[in-house]
Amino acid sequence: MSASTRPSEGTRPPALGARDARLLVEANAEQVSDVARDVSLLRRLLPFVKPHAGLFTASLLLMPLAAIGGLLQPYLLKRAIDAMLADDAAGLRFVVIAFAGVLAFEFVTRFAQTYVLQLTGQRATADLRAALFAHVQKLRIAYFDRTPVGRIVTRLTNDVDGISELFASGAVTAITDVLTLVGIVVAMLWIDWQLSLVAFVALPPLVFAVNLFRRWARSAFRDIRLRVAQLNSYLSEQVQGLPVVQAFGREADCAAEYARVNEAYREANYRSIRYDALLYSVVQSVSTACVALVIWFGAVRAGWAEADGHSALAVGTVVAFYDYIQRFFEPVRDLATKYTLIQSALASAERIFSLLDTNELDAPAREALEVQVADRSARVGGSAGDDSKNGDSNRDDSSSDDSSSDDSSSADSKSDVAITFEHVTFAYREGHPVLHDVSFQVNRGQTVALVGATGSGKTTLTSLLLRLHEPQTGAVRLHGRDVREQAPRALRRSFSVVPQDVFLFAGTLRENLTLGDPAPDEARLAQVLRDVGASALVDKRGGLGARVDERGKNFSAGERQLLAFARALYRDADVLLLDEATASVDSETEHALQRAADVALAGRTALVIAHRLSTVERADRIVVLHRGRVVEQGTHEELVALGGVYARLHQLQRGGTASGETALPA
Repeated sequence: MSASTRPSEGTRPPALGARDARLLVEANAEQVSDVARDVSLLRRLLPFVKPHAGLFTASLLLMPLAAIGGLLQPYLLKRAIDAMLADDAAGLRFVVIAFAGVLAFEFVTRFAQTYVLQLTGQRATADLRAALFAHVQKLRIAYFDRTPVGRIVTRLTNDVDGISELFASGAVTAITDVLTLVGIVVAMLWIDWQLSLVAFVALPPLVFAVNLFRRWARSAFRDIRLRVAQLNSYLSEQVQGLPVVQAFGREADCAAEYARVNEAYREANYRSIRYDALLYSVVQSVSTACVALVIWFGAVRAGWAEADGHSALAVGTVVAFYDYIQRFFEPVRDLATKYTLIQSALASAERIFSLLDTNELDAPAREALEVQVADRSARVGGSAGDDSKNGDSNRDDSSSDDSSSDDSSSADSKSDVAITFEHVTFAYREGHPVLHDVSFQVNRGQTVALVGATGSGKTTLTSLLLRLHEPQTGAVRLHGRDVREQAPRALRRSFSVVPQDVFLFAGTLRENLTLGDPAPDEARLAQVLRDVGASALVDKRGGLGARVDERGKNFSAGERQLLAFARALYRDADVLLLDEATASVDSETEHALQRAADVALAGRTALVIAHRLSTVERADRIVVLHRGRVVEQGTHEELVALGGVYARLHQLQRGGTASGETALPA
């Protein structure tokens, strides 16, 4: 019977509701991994250890030296007892001095081996954490749309820490334990092979128990990692939504829901603790039985029952065997404990490599990978001449960026069209398109407003333009070139973006306003702040070095929007993407934001997602979207005269509707 169906696992976690089940971000449908899979996972960790191979090799070389120090001590104890019974003072003195030297040798080698191994482990896990973070940054936005934040955070924190336990807890020193076991077996056979065979009788049931608990423990630790991800997802959601929870008085309901999630995590930990305790108890019981069996057999064989002189000769051997047996089961107990840690680490490794194997790369990452593959192929199969021919295709990303910029400028000089959407159809999920055959153009220096109900596809259009997503059919062009043919970094440097929900990073105002600028131009930054009317805000906060809390929570929505305009203007890109967010601010803040928008729009090509008619009316052209289709285009006056969707929207807003986005006709 498998671990997943075994009825003796104890109390099962509490039943979870539909909402709780949604938080289980991964189904625990995997089978218990076999040894081959474990080895495969450990092998995948080697590339992160390889850069520190010197330190790791040194720790491996120190392991047998540390084991030798422990192996010699029982033998020296036997020699001491034999010398004492034989009244050999000189021999006893030699053994005492040798014993002290062996203790000092073991201390030095074990300290050095542990320190070097820990150092290697911390460096390797730091590299793994960095690689994981770099991979997460390369994933396309669609992955994050459907993946809970808590799950990703768990991979980067708890799961990497689980790998770190391989080194931090000394689990890798299981190699030393194995060497110690082999050395003890050899020493025992050399001293007395008959007593050794008696001692080894207990090993088969011990091996059976360890193998049984191994499979159960792996299942338990996989469940723990699953529940941790669930717990983190719930906490992340609740912390971000706490204002709503408090506003609606749902604290008690959320606390009860958290209690259910927490209880499931607790029960998963109970299982692992139960298996760990059982395994330790089995090893301890077998050890005690083995010692008793050896003492009994030694006593019978030596004739201690008759108390003759011959029995004294076996005292040293029995004492040495007692010490060896204790030392034999000590690494067995350590291996049992370390095995649970190894199982936990391997469960973490499964999840980490599952994320690293996620092949949903953003456009820059995909193109960088393609360049690496092409470059590798050229080096393997091409000559120097071939390399020079392929130099353009194998150049680095910065070269691609420069070339794309030049090409864009060239195309730009030949055409007045800046942005083109040609028969674009796009779906986040297959079979559920959000854009249907969308076509329109934006000329250079023109401001085009996108108007439509929530969910009509306005923001999706800007995502396609930035190549955060790619259309299933049709083409999106910037300056006459398909965005898929342009280097992504150069493409995105062509845009300044002012989102509706402004994200500020924890740090300083200067760092948030000059994102990506290693040497900020202070004079230009000051001028930008004056242009958008944000100088007073910055001065009030204490200057550009003022602290910004997580997500900019110490700034109001209007202040964050004003800073977003300053950030966009500082970048000074050719095209402005503006998701106007003045519908939820007071009149004074709206006036300040409108003034900032006017400054940002001046002399630039702009695509504006409009929420207020004041912005729409000033646009050079308006594109009306409805259910993912372009239903109307024209100026404000033309569309009002047309009497269609836009005219109805205009009439509703003028009539006092707070937001016409929800009032578009069907």
